[in-house]
Amino acid sequence: MKTRNEINKEAREVYFAMKKVSELQGTDYCQSWWINTRNFDLKSKLKTPQINQRAKLLIKGGYLTIDSSRTSTSMGISYKFTDKIL
Repeated sequence: MKTRNEINKEAREVYFAMKKVSELQGTDYCQSWWINTRNFDLKSKLKTPQINQRAKLLIKGGYLTIDSSRTSTSMGISYKFTDKIL
């Protein structure tokens, strides 16, 4: 079982990966699957469900919101950045 510190490190990694991918895409949002192991080399090797769990922590912290207009079952969850910076 992972410690709280490990989970927080993974959440931080997810945040910065989302930032990087959204900048490369030229968007202000990030689809959850854009940073899964098939598309992006996360050091933690998280799969999409785990990425979404870490993103929930970032939402609670006020760093991300869910972009409902771009979220769907076929495209996955879309996250939008807030003004709060990690």
